[in-house]
Amino acid sequence: MVLQPIQQYVKFLLDKIPPGILVHKDSTLTAVEKVLCDTIESKIYPYTHYEPIIDNKDDRGEVKSLAFIAVKGYNPEHKGNNCYNILTAFC
Repeated sequence: MVLQPIQQYVKFLLDKIPPGILVHKDSTLTAVEKVLCDTIESKIYPYTHYEPIIDNKDDRGEVKSLAFIAVKGYNPEHKGNNCYNILTAFC
């Protein structure tokens, strides 16, 4: 459950012109990108609490987000951050 003030803030950011945040969806992945995402997820998940077979919530967002970022080629601004380090280790 997301707190009401957080929901309102996210809606505010989405409604700005230009938007203050971008929401990326798996539905934007091509067939090839989907295969790459699944492959990267399969390499990452053993190091987390996420179990793809049961699709539990534990670390699901982190695993899927990292795979999506890697496939789309989004480059974190600071190479010293954890996201960059994890992507470099697995990709």
